[in-house]
Amino acid sequence: MASPDLSTEQAMPTPNESPSVQGMVRADLETREEIGRERYGTALQPHNGRDALRDAYEEALDLACYLRQAIAERPQEEVATGGQAT
Repeated sequence: MASPDLSTEQAMPTPNESPSVQGMVRADLETREEIGRERYGTALQPHNGRDALRDAYEEALDLACYLRQAIAERPQEEVATGGQAT
């Protein structure tokens, strides 16, 4: 499967009735804090003995790989129609 051309501009977003992404992120953050408290006994705090830049960089590398995988796995008709399957 050919990779999509990531050098082209996308169209402006179309308003719709979906919930805001920011609201979804806030809910996800609350869930992640809960998971952290259960798993590590504390929320993420500064001065916790870890290198936050290294943690973030490693997470960013994983994210880039997951995003590129998702792009490569999309059917080409979704790429051609801006994400709308035909």
